[in-house]
Amino acid sequence: MQLPRMDMHLHTRLSDGQATLEHVVEQARAHRLDWLSLTDHVDAADPAPYRRGPSLTDYLAAGQYLRELFAGSGTRFLFGAETCLTADFARLNLPADLHTELDFVVGSVHYVRAGDHMPVPGDYFDPAYWDAYKQETLALLRTPGVTTLGHIEGYMPLSPLLLPGSTFAQRREIEREVASRFFTTEWQEEVAAAAAAGGVAVEIHVATRTPRPDFVRVLLAHQVKLTIGTDAHIPEQIGDIGWALAMLEQVGATPDDLWQPGR
Repeated sequence: MQLPRMDMHLHTRLSDGQATLEHVVEQARAHRLDWLSLTDHVDAADPAPYRRGPSLTDYLAAGQYLRELFAGSGTRFLFGAETCLTADFARLNLPADLHTELDFVVGSVHYVRAGDHMPVPGDYFDPAYWDAYKQETLALLRTPGVTTLGHIEGYMPLSPLLLPGSTFAQRREIEREVASRFFTTEWQEEVAAAAAAGGVAVEIHVATRTPRPDFVRVLLAHQVKLTIGTDAHIPEQIGDIGWALAMLEQVGATPDDLWQPGR
């Protein structure tokens, strides 16, 4: 049975992407997507200014504009956003007037609040830092309003640890090593249990080809729903989900294992 075609994580010029809203519609049509969500960054507390997102007025207008463009098309559009938690981990860091309008929320850990522990550049495998990352991840899974957990083994919050001149390829290699050292089977089980308890889906992240298949199998064993997100930042990446579909078929996922609205 064919898996639903979805891209539930993408960015436009409203935050740190290059795509226009028209590009989003064009790519959804080109890739015959069943589902798509706009998920620009909305997090005023993020240390990276480019991830703080657009004004509330501009973003609400973008959501309405895309609803109109997708109306009557073969793709169901969901108005979403990507964010993290407030400083006290009490709630999602979203304006209330936006949160009530959203159909879909990607919760992602883009930065780590490690308390008095100061990360040291070059110390990529600091256990205290990655323990703090794990705590932020679990807090997201336990927070009402999160639809899917984003890029759990990819696009990790490496910025405070990186040395000058680090390349994209080097960052991905560091992430793979971090996952190998710290994201044990016990951790996978803990994530899966928390996601299942909170009704939170977990993202298959196309940009970094994560999480690992063994992690996906653990999620499936706990009956955690999955979403597919390209995390596209350029137009050509939107809807390019071939790797995700192949990996999901490899691990035996069925259409019922993928998150869909109302199910």
